[in-house]
Amino acid sequence: MSIVAFFIAALVAIPTLIFILQCLAAMGATWFTTKKTASTSTDDDAVYTAAIIIPAHNEQQVIAATIRSLLPQMGANGRVVAIAHNCDDETAQVARDAGAEVLELNEPDRRGKGWALAAGRDFLRSDPPDAMVVVDADTAVEPDFLKPLVTIAMQRNSPAQAKYVLHVDSDDADAADYVSSLAFTVRNAVRPLGMKLLGLPCMLTGSGFALPWSLAADAPLAGGHAGEDYKLGIDLTLQGNRPYFCPDAVVRGPLPRTKQVATVQRRRWSHSQLAFMRNELPRLLGDFLLHARLASFGLICDLVVPPLILLMLLQWVAMAATGIIYLAGGSQIPLLITVATCASFLVVLLAVAAVFEKKLLNRKVLLALPRYFFRYLPQYLAFFHKADTQWTKTPRESSAP
Repeated sequence: MSIVAFFIAALVAIPTLIFILQCLAAMGATWFTTKKTASTSTDDDAVYTAAIIIPAHNEQQVIAATIRSLLPQMGANGRVVAIAHNCDDETAQVARDAGAEVLELNEPDRRGKGWALAAGRDFLRSDPPDAMVVVDADTAVEPDFLKPLVTIAMQRNSPAQAKYVLHVDSDDADAADYVSSLAFTVRNAVRPLGMKLLGLPCMLTGSGFALPWSLAADAPLAGGHAGEDYKLGIDLTLQGNRPYFCPDAVVRGPLPRTKQVATVQRRRWSHSQLAFMRNELPRLLGDFLLHARLASFGLICDLVVPPLILLMLLQWVAMAATGIIYLAGGSQIPLLITVATCASFLVVLLAVAAVFEKKLLNRKVLLALPRYFFRYLPQYLAFFHKADTQWTKTPRESSAP
C-alpha cells in the first residue's frame, strides 16, 4: 500500500511543484526587476508592417470597440481586417463603419476560428505583411500593444503571445467572478511570465498573438477545434518555432456577466485544455525524447499542470487517499508530502494574488473560493463523460450592464 501512496503523492506533487516554480519565477521578475521586463532586443528603430486579423462570428455588439483600440497603432502601412465568418447579423457593416477592411465568408460546413484565420491569411497573400497578428473580436488592446509584440515575433522568427487577461466589468459582479478573473490571470499572465524567466516557451492563449509571415504563410490554421490556439502553438513548437511571451503587449476582455454564458465559456475552455493534455502530451514527449528539444520539455511541464479547480480536487483526493493508507498501516511520508504540497500551493496562490491582483485579497473574495470551485467543477468532470472539444460560439451579452 505504501507504494500506491507514494505514487499518489507524486502524481499530485509534480504538477503542483511545476505550478509553484512558474509562479515564483514570475513573482521574482516583479519583485526584483526595476524596469519593465525586456521582451525585445534594443533594436527599437526597426519598423515592421503588420496586418491584424479579427475572426468574427456574429460580433456586432463588440467588434467596433476592438477595431477602435487597434487603429491608432497601425501606422501608414498597417491593416486591420475583420473576417465576418458565417455571420447572420451586422458584424461586417459595423466593422466597415469602424474603419476595418472586411472579408465576408459564408461557409456553413466550416465553423470555427481556425477556418476564419486561414481565410484571413489567404486574403493577405497578394500583399503580405511582415507579421500577421490575431486579435479576437471581443477583446481590446492597450496602447503600445502592437510594436513590442511584432518586434519580438520578427526578431525571434517565432510566434509571440501577448498578455491576455479577462477583467470584471460589472459593479454587481459576484465575488466568485473575481476568483475566476484571478484564475485566468494566473493561467495567461503569471505562468507564462514564469516560463519566460525560466527560458521556456508559453502556450498561444488566444487573442493577441503574432506570427512572422514566413510562419503564417504555411501555418496549420484551418480547423474547428475549440482549442485551436493551443494546437497551433504546439504544432509550431514541434516544427522548431516555439512561442515567446511578450508581457509588454496587453490585450483585455470582459468576463461574462451571467452564469449561463460563463458556464458555456468555461466548459469550452476546460474541455479543450483537458483534451490537449490527453492528445498532445504523447506527441511532445516523443519529440523531446527523439530530438532533445527543450521547448517541447517546457510545453510538457506546462501541460501537466491541470486547471486550478482540478488541481485542487486532486490535492484533496490525494490527502484523503494517503491519509486512509496511513491509518491502514502504510507509510506516513506520502501523507506528509501531500499535505506540504497542498499548503505550499495555497501560500503561493495567495502570494500571486497579492502581487498581481491585490484588489482580490479581501474577505468577500476569499470566502467565494468554495463557491467558485463547486460552480465550475461539474464542467471539468463532464469531460470524462462527454468531451466537448469542437468549436462552439460563446453567447454574447448585451453591452448594457
